[in-house]
Amino acid sequence: MHAAGARRNDGAPAPRLRRDPRARMDNRIETLYPMAAEQADAALQFETIALGSPPDLLAVARAGGGRNLVYFESPARGFAVLGLGAALEFVASGPERFAILSRAARGALGRLGVHGRASQAPLALGGFGFFDRRAADPAWREFPPARMLVPSILWVKRRARGAFLTLVFKDRRERAALLRRAARLTKVAAVLGAAPAPAPLADPALARQALQSANGAAHRSLVDRAAALGNPAAGIEEAERARWRARVNAVLKLIDDGEVAKVVLARKKTRAFSAPLEPAAVLARARDYRSACLSFWIAGAKTSFIGSTPELLIRLRAGRFVCGAMAGSAARGAAPAADRAQARALLASAKDAHEHRLVVAAITTALRPVARELSIADRPAVRVFPETFHLFTPISGALARPLSALELAGMLHPTPAVCGVPTARARAILAAQEADRGWYAGSVGWMDARGDGEFAVALRSALVERRRVVGWAGAGIVAGSDPDAEFAETEDKLGALFAGLRS
Repeated sequence: MHAAGARRNDGAPAPRLRRDPRARMDNRIETLYPMAAEQADAALQFETIALGSPPDLLAVARAGGGRNLVYFESPARGFAVLGLGAALEFVASGPERFAILSRAARGALGRLGVHGRASQAPLALGGFGFFDRRAADPAWREFPPARMLVPSILWVKRRARGAFLTLVFKDRRERAALLRRAARLTKVAAVLGAAPAPAPLADPALARQALQSANGAAHRSLVDRAAALGNPAAGIEEAERARWRARVNAVLKLIDDGEVAKVVLARKKTRAFSAPLEPAAVLARARDYRSACLSFWIAGAKTSFIGSTPELLIRLRAGRFVCGAMAGSAARGAAPAADRAQARALLASAKDAHEHRLVVAAITTALRPVARELSIADRPAVRVFPETFHLFTPISGALARPLSALELAGMLHPTPAVCGVPTARARAILAAQEADRGWYAGSVGWMDARGDGEFAVALRSALVERRRVVGWAGAGIVAGSDPDAEFAETEDKLGALFAGLRS
């Protein structure tokens, strides 16, 4: 494991680090903590201000931009968070990254002094990658294996509790500067708006038809460009399809041999757009069209990780947790009758039911040792999203001992829905083939000083660097999987992802 302790990102010198004498060393594993961590954050204070008329946080994010931006919004729940700047930052890698990060972030949050009103406590925002080491692809250079930051400026909106602005600062001068910046961004956001997004289609069937039309146009464009280069797109796609078949068939043989029950293979596509992509514009459309999902935007200096995920990993509040198994999917139909038929077929699918049971069993196995009560629905229901149906089994309960949301996320990650069964074998297969996954199928979320918070699986996501976009889509391979059908599933997901990125 490797962890960098708290460090400021506001221009102040980073505190010196010392090696923890308990750290195990083997030339690649060490634990780092800030020298006298209390000196780094005990001098910091926080203040919260109730907002009677809260701004559109995506519009504020668009106005603020830049490094150390973290935005989450779930319109259906009336919940949104935006953090700008990093009063403190925590980075970790290795098998113990979740415990390290949880301990560091909760400790730092608990040591912050209170200035004036404190009706909304500060939060640590961030996430972690699929693997516990850095991604092989340098495109993920700004996204370490696990990272949480305490924002200098934090907006939180909750439907039931109102909206608050929380500032974290070292003195009155810095407090005044943060207040001025928050006020300036709010004014700019009111003029700028979240994005010049087109109005959403009210009819879901029409929306899906428009999406399918956009995907078809994109494919025809690809064919035209490839033909102009003397390299037919059909040949390119068939070569990719052949590589996919080989990967799936290799996994199916391992399944037949009893080495593994499921592996979630993923495909990556990189696309260059004609103009730099604006994350706020993409997310403005996503939150209208995918209101039941969690939209997110995590920005580095050069790159942004954005997405609209349907899958909650864990939500924890006052010792009670909520999560669920989501596995097994079917594409939506363009017409109502076809739509209903697809949902019925998903519920009747033996292959999808088997895949879903594997996820339910894995989550139950992970949570039972730490839960004093556990409630699991008897059978899955169908959850409806704009492009797909998913089988979903809700799971909830109460903890038997204190744990943080981040620690629980670490116990559940990676679920069979994004990795496979058994986890260790499936992860080893993916590490050999997909070491450049980065934060795709990792998790994003937040946590407070008590450990309460929530984390979502980072799906329906893309890594953006100006005009260049990298997207991923996966398919669960189990006994009976058909390579061509699974390829079509990933094509549908990637097509929907890239269609949603267009202005």
